[in-house]
Amino acid sequence: MNLIRHVKSCEGQVVDASQSIVNYAQGSTYNKAELRYLIKCWVFECHRPFAIVNDPPFQSILKMLYAKVETPSESTLSQDVKEIHKISKVHVGKKLQVRLKIIPALHLAY
Repeated sequence: MNLIRHVKSCEGQVVDASQSIVNYAQGSTYNKAELRYLIKCWVFECHRPFAIVNDPPFQSILKMLYAKVETPSESTLSQDVKEIHKISKVHVGKKLQVRLKIIPALHLAY
């Protein structure tokens, strides 16, 4: 009875591919864009070389988790990190300008 009620409540709804039963049954939640984002964060935050994506052991780990994985190239990662830096630089600059208006005597030295 519960299953029939559930089917009726779901009729006509469009299901996102990442929510499909196929992905669930295979145990994979792989998403190319999300993997690119996660690798980019890892490389950026942990100071890893961009070429790490070409390491055979790293490739083997990813393929073990999902056989059809597509890893971003090191040049793609490099461009992504440059974009993050560019956006962050503007954002931090705006925050510092606001801070300088509040405390004009603030001096930043390296």
